[in-house]
Amino acid sequence: MLGGSSEGLPDLAAANGLGPPGASGPPPWLTIAFHVLGSRFAVNGGGLPGQPGEVCYWGPDTLAWTPLGGGYSQFARMLLSGALADFYQDLRWPGWQE
Repeated sequence: MLGGSSEGLPDLAAANGLGPPGASGPPPWLTIAFHVLGSRFAVNGGGLPGQPGEVCYWGPDTLAWTPLGGGYSQFARMLLSGALADFYQDLRWPGWQE
């Protein structure tokens, strides 16, 4: 997840190319996470399919944005609960953990 860290991940403003507060209108989406498999997660600001505020997934297998049916807190809960492994099961190969 983005948010700035000692590991060098950008904060949300830098990752999304946002200028100073009030410089422009809200962005069409706000990228919140990248995954090593090439996917991206973003909060919909009105420029993606689904409802504004909903987290959407851009997958390397579909090359399209897909609404996930929940907001940022539900997305964070998915990450913290370990459900991300189930989410990506179709993109992983047998023995990927080794």
